Amino acid sequence: MPPSYGDSTSSLQTLLAPYFAMAAVITIVSIIFNVIVYWRICSKAGYSGAMSLLIFVPFGFLIMVCILAFGNWPVLTELNQLRAMRGQAAPFNSYPQGQPPFQQSVQGQFPPQQGQPPYGPPGSPYMQQQQFNQSYPNNQ
Repeated sequence: MPPSYGDSTSSLQTLLAPYFAMAAVITIVSIIFNVIVYWRICSKAGYSGAMSLLIFVPFGFLIMVCILAFGNWPVLTELNQLRAMRGQAAPFNSYPQGQPPFQQSVQGQFPPQQGQPPYGPPGSPYMQQQQFNQSYPNNQ
């Protein structure tokens, strides 16, 4: 007796069901992973992490990547503002509460030793190298 079409369809379904179930799980996990990764990238650039949800919109991923690649990141804008303020003395009470002011560079706070250029504090590796070179002039 030849097999009927109903039997072959059900056997094919039992063979393919685990494959499609595994493919669905892998797809869902990869989508969640992509959302988390792009959420972190957008947050570190200074944008809202919700911008990562653009990957669900048609051509949204392309828009997001263009914004990240060619836009002015809020984080870098703030960093440039802080670097511009570095030379200016701001009043003490102008800093946000609970946040210490940025650190000033150490260079220039120590007077240079006699005969040495002012490149760093006396204990810095550069100054030790300069002292070594002055003590042993043949080593240069």
